[in-house]
Amino acid sequence: MKGKILIFHPDSETGDILRTWLSEAGFESEYVSDGEAALKEAICFVPDVIISDTVMPRTDGFELHRHLRQKPETAAIPVVFLWSGKEVPFHLKGLRRGGDDYISKPFEREALFEALERVAEEAAKAKAFYFRSEFHGDLAETSLYNLMQIAEMNSKTGEFVIKNIKAEKVGSMCFSEGRLVSSTAQDLEGEEAFYALSDYSEGTFSFCEGKSDGSEQIGLTNTDILAKACRLLEEEQILKGRVPVHDVFLEIAIRQIPPELITDVGQENLQKILSMIYKKQTVREILRICGKSGMSRLSATSVLLRLMDAGLLTIREEASLPGVPLLPRAGAEPPVDKSLENTFKDFRRRGVTGILTILSGEGKGGTTRAALFFQDGQPVHAYHGKTRGKKAVYRIFSEKNTTLHFKPQPVVIHRTLDESPEQLLEEGSREAETFLRLKKDLFDNTVAVHTPTMNEASIIRNIPDMEYVLSLAHQYDSLREIIEASQLTDLQTYRYMIYMDKIGVITLETRGRKKSEDFLTTELPKITLADNKL
Repeated sequence: MKGKILIFHPDSETGDILRTWLSEAGFESEYVSDGEAALKEAICFVPDVIISDTVMPRTDGFELHRHLRQKPETAAIPVVFLWSGKEVPFHLKGLRRGGDDYISKPFEREALFEALERVAEEAAKAKAFYFRSEFHGDLAETSLYNLMQIAEMNSKTGEFVIKNIKAEKVGSMCFSEGRLVSSTAQDLEGEEAFYALSDYSEGTFSFCEGKSDGSEQIGLTNTDILAKACRLLEEEQILKGRVPVHDVFLEIAIRQIPPELITDVGQENLQKILSMIYKKQTVREILRICGKSGMSRLSATSVLLRLMDAGLLTIREEASLPGVPLLPRAGAEPPVDKSLENTFKDFRRRGVTGILTILSGEGKGGTTRAALFFQDGQPVHAYHGKTRGKKAVYRIFSEKNTTLHFKPQPVVIHRTLDESPEQLLEEGSREAETFLRLKKDLFDNTVAVHTPTMNEASIIRNIPDMEYVLSLAHQYDSLREIIEASQLTDLQTYRYMIYMDKIGVITLETRGRKKSEDFLTTELPKITLADNKL
């Protein structure tokens, strides 16, 4: 990249150093220390990128950015911020998603030039849409945040329609002169719809220029809504650390809610979450239901985290999953291929991003098509044949004599994995070891469903995942079909089936042989359903 750079910094000595670096690299640069002068210089000098400090007298870097985006002649200029604090504010994280960038002080010149290169490339992509009143594309190549950058930097007025991979409309975003003013996503509107659409990284978008007939639903600026989205995403990661497995129940520990929490969260949202906890729905169920009833999954995650931080909620240990853990046998062969386990740990340590393809000679036709997607060392998606998510990861772990091939590349895909690499390896080792032993006999079992007693029906109703597995048992007559159809992992499905077999709701029979001894070794778990009234 070669071009024009405007430097906005209160310290003239730092400004001179930056100008020297830029000049040596072939850039043309100008330096200003005043916010009003920076705005004027941006119009006259027309820089390709602005380097701005965040802390300035009178007009700081954030205020300058806001003014730049409000003027059509400067809206397309990206900004690289210089930040000196230890904690990065959500405003900066949000701006990075919106096409700008930041680097922390003290910084090296290489880091500065990498940031300049990145924002210039992103701005060039956005400017390519300036004269186009209609266009469309793939969300795997152009993210939701890229679309916001395109609209903002080109002062676009019009509507983006978002469709999923089945070409079904899932939502829209309407812009007025580059500012997001309304959004829809199924039953959600406004901010909540925007946060819900953030989950879509697969599918298509199309843009049509023109004023929207709908009313303005979003009062936040683009910067503010991106900052809030970053905060919600960070809170989602914190909750995953607190509740790594979402198939658990929560219980209300304190009944008096602080007034400031009610004001911050909103009484309606708070009551909705507490009502579902009272009905003994799992964390996974709460997040799924909220996503269809006026609150995005990200906002629901934030509410749960705040309630836990306030000491109102705790994880209920009993009744989270029926059955006892099935541990590997002493002296058994390691359930997970050692090369795959080492690769997981190495990717986490180095923070790599890309796609790991796994080939195995155990599948039909000689190979099984499978892959793991990593983002900054974290597994975010997996497939194994037709299965997706955690279920696919554990099937990959069950493979032996695998060949691994890794391709570093950006990963833009719908996230299906919430767990850390350590959690996946720990759970996956148990699952892989169990099914290496069981799958030959397991798949031969037929299933007969019996009418449950009142007590049995009550237990099943209060464990949604077990109720789901029972519904599959009504549809299919073999364990093979039930396990294949289930959205839960193989071992989760197996544990619910063995539990229902033990209490007499279903009967598992092996064709021509006695029931597998492994079924008989699982103890009947104790389930206590606490009476948590509001």
